[in-house]
Amino acid sequence: MLDRTHFQNIKTSALIFTTNPNAVQAIMDEIGRGVTCWEGKGGFSGQHTYIFNVVISKHEVSHLRRIVITADPNAFVIFNNKVDVCGNFIKRL
Repeated sequence: MLDRTHFQNIKTSALIFTTNPNAVQAIMDEIGRGVTCWEGKGGFSGQHTYIFNVVISKHEVSHLRRIVITADPNAFVIFNNKVDVCGNFIKRL
């Protein structure tokens, strides 16, 4: 039980670069996490893009991957493990 509790409370930050603005709603609806959104432009392509930042627990990573791939198979995602979070982050068992 201790290992499960510890593993689930390891936080991961994900930066998602996509051209599909609807992906953010799917993340909030299916995982129930808040998402910070920015609009950007690709440095190489010049294409308009959306950048989403979300902090999730370690066990939500595979679910987030499925959501992103479904919303935009060409999305680019950066995961940063073991993020230190201060504030309103709900820990789920």
